[in-house]
Amino acid sequence: MSQPTLVDPSDGQSQAILRLLRNQVAFNASSWSGSFIVEENRAEMFHEEIGRNDHENSKTVYKVQCFPLYSILLAVGKTDIDFFGLDVEGSEFKILKTIPWHKVDIKTLSVEWNHIPEGEAAMTQLMQRNKFVKFGNIEMAFSREIVYVKDFLEDFRQFEFD
Repeated sequence: MSQPTLVDPSDGQSQAILRLLRNQVAFNASSWSGSFIVEENRAEMFHEEIGRNDHENSKTVYKVQCFPLYSILLAVGKTDIDFFGLDVEGSEFKILKTIPWHKVDIKTLSVEWNHIPEGEAAMTQLMQRNKFVKFGNIEMAFSREIVYVKDFLEDFRQFEFD
């Protein structure tokens, strides 16, 4: 089995995950969606989900350096990926748009969509243009995700069978 890769900008969560995984590659940064430095208030996002608005006084702001996802994959030598989970609280669509899909082989993706301004339909259209099919939905308390699988039958559709 190949070595798993973890990309997570929040130190506390990364450290907890790293204790569970063995033989992993960890990269404490964020995926690039247009800005090289991102400031994010995690408390604000969490409190919006639970209907509270007492996050104004929160000191939980992260400044994270960002890199294009493809650059991260090249740096760790992982362009052939069985499963890829993307949950970054709102930049998923922008990150997916930066991927040169002809240079990576991602077989299955789980992508959170409920925070993206472009909406689920736009994300599904983007994935279909890049030869993925929508496989299913995952609904959780604070997250809605879509699972996409690479359309391995795409090459056969050019032929007509009688």
